[in-house]
Amino acid sequence: MTRTFDLWGQRGWCAQEVAGESHYAKNIRALFGRAFDPDGDNELTVPAQLIPEPTNRYDPHAVKVHCSGKQVGHLPKEQAREFSPVLTALIDQGWTPQVQARVWAQEREDWDDPRKRTFFASVRIDLAEPHMIVPTNMPPSELHTVLPAGRFIQVTARRSTCRTSRP
Repeated sequence: MTRTFDLWGQRGWCAQEVAGESHYAKNIRALFGRAFDPDGDNELTVPAQLIPEPTNRYDPHAVKVHCSGKQVGHLPKEQAREFSPVLTALIDQGWTPQVQARVWAQEREDWDDPRKRTFFASVRIDLAEPHMIVPTNMPPSELHTVLPAGRFIQVTARRSTCRTSRP
């Protein structure tokens, strides 16, 4: 069983484009479910897993992008070559690398046949540089909680009172 690992360095905006979305239109459309508006722009933010694909017949450095268990594309070839070793190391340690993805989609008239509607989609992920996505020391394998960054942290306890003092 693998555990998800939120890659570090995410800044809150999805700037890295995903390649090959047109091949996975059915999977992308399924992400929206009944909430899809065929007459408007549709957008959602979902977790995306980055899975190295060393057996890919076109590129041994390929990295699949999955959302909700379905493939929605690949990292572009140049980025996949850079990220594949780091992501493979995480997978080998039992982690599933994860980032946030912004998925946009719409249906509109087909250019060749105005009576027909065509589905268009775009997927972008929030991905930092390869050297910034994994900490120097990995989290423990036991159940744990990562404290948020910042100077002030509220700690609550069920059975005892935690007290802290500032120097």
